Amino acid sequence: MELVPQEYPIYWGRDGVNGGKLPFYYAGRSAYDADTFYDQYFHTGVTKRTGYSNPELDKLIEEEQQTGDHKKRVGILQQAGRIVMEDAPVVPLYTLAEIYGLARNIIWQGNPNNEIIVADMKIKG
Repeated sequence: MELVPQEYPIYWGRDGVNGGKLPFYYAGRSAYDADTFYDQYFHTGVTKRTGYSNPELDKLIEEEQQTGDHKKRVGILQQAGRIVMEDAPVVPLYTLAEIYGLARNIIWQGNPNNEIIVADMKIKG
């Protein structure tokens, strides 16, 4: 195997990842909501990155995108997650562990989407 570094526009363009022309690629990805990940990678016809298609999952993605009921939406996303785990259309090779350092007088806790919002921090009094 030969690893060939490419410029960003080529790597993500029609001749690369988004064109479905790379059999393997490594990239970081964060998402604020499971829908972002499911829709971009697993919704039929949205991307050529994975070549994956599952009509049952498509139906769940479309249903959760149209509901305003938080509890119902969470349940639908959990069902979608089970399908993705069963089908395993991608294999995550690495998950980055976020490590934060704080001064002793700062009260703050990281969140799942890795955002650092200073307004959430408090100074011990």
